[in-house]
Amino acid sequence: MSKNSWSEAIRFARRALDIDPFYGPAAALAAYTHIVQITQGWAEPEDERDLAETARLARLALAYGKEDSFAVSAAAFAIAYCGDMPAAETAVERAIFLNPNDSGAWSVRGWVHCFLNRPKEAAEAFERARRLNPFGPFGAYFSFGMGVAAFEEGRYEAALEWADRALGEEGTFVGPLLLKLTLCGLLGKPGEAHHSLGRLVELDSGFTVTSFERFYSRLFVPEIVALRVEGLRQAGLPEA
Repeated sequence: MSKNSWSEAIRFARRALDIDPFYGPAAALAAYTHIVQITQGWAEPEDERDLAETARLARLALAYGKEDSFAVSAAAFAIAYCGDMPAAETAVERAIFLNPNDSGAWSVRGWVHCFLNRPKEAAEAFERARRLNPFGPFGAYFSFGMGVAAFEEGRYEAALEWADRALGEEGTFVGPLLLKLTLCGLLGKPGEAHHSLGRLVELDSGFTVTSFERFYSRLFVPEIVALRVEGLRQAGLPEA
């Protein structure tokens, strides 16, 4: 989970597409990787605006990788971030149908439920993903998802525990760090908030309150975004 490694991943995915423009898994990986770059705060502003190309790659993956659960679930994740939740929900259900034991597909299902403010269903999906793959490299994604689901339920202390667990599993993961910062602001923990702000700077994240609100507003329901923004402001994240 480093800026350079994800840049390399998208470069190789695009090289694969140069060789075969209709190779679904490569298209899915290119789309997914671009979204990760944005969520980590590593994408340039013009890259963040260019979601149309990401959506195109995701739909290409669905068309030509429709029998591959990885391609379908990765494409679903990207499509959700591009703002088409109904299509994302349909795609992730297909991925689970193709392979009910795909922990990544269950994780994406959890995120789609989070975006739609269905925390109970989200937590069930993330827990299923963790049971299927308890020692895999993506445990931090599952823990982070559990934290977001707990946040949506208003269980802030539990959400903070999950955020810390995710950071223990992957210390360079910006998502749970931003969640922790939000919670420190809402729970009145200035010392931990200061430490988390310093860590964001170390990770070369370009997030501000403005950039967070702009991007996350396309994903989560307004009341959840408003709570996140309030917490980030109270924690001291720069406005712009």
